[in-house]
Amino acid sequence: MSKLDELITSLEDRFDRWEHLKEYGGQDPFWEDGCNMNIVRNHILYYKGEIKELCEEEKLELPEIYQKETPPEVNNKYMARADEIRKGAKKSLRIYCYDENLQELEKAANNIKNKDRKQIANNILGYKKRLKEAIKKDDLVTMRRHLDYKKFLENAESFMKNVSNEDFLGQISMF
Repeated sequence: MSKLDELITSLEDRFDRWEHLKEYGGQDPFWEDGCNMNIVRNHILYYKGEIKELCEEEKLELPEIYQKETPPEVNNKYMARADEIRKGAKKSLRIYCYDENLQELEKAANNIKNKDRKQIANNILGYKKRLKEAIKKDDLVTMRRHLDYKKFLENAESFMKNVSNEDFLGQISMF
């Protein structure tokens, strides 16, 4: 594959990625889709520049993909499927509220004496708290992280399975 072919393929991939982010969004746990779309837009501009430079050096005609309109800059806060994310986040929060492992952990957390175990418990309990705050603030990035609530519930379940009487302050048994 020639250098030009590689650049063309990369440019086509970037156009496809931008369209995918626009329609379906991404999975970035910390950044909105708009921010990632603008990064991909910059990649498109970069590849177009590389193609133009190579074609001028080699006295080649610019490929058709070069003529494709560069996507516009978008608001960095743009999120695809925003309503779907909001709905899914509310569902995840309801599931967290009724999960028996999280309920048991909420009851037991203040009595854990081991600092490391207590920190882990507080981190796990923070899932529900952070999601509740994200819904209140309409923080779609945080809400999107909780669409796959099963991994968060697995952490709570694993913690509760491995908790022992020695983890608690002067209590014979929490269970």
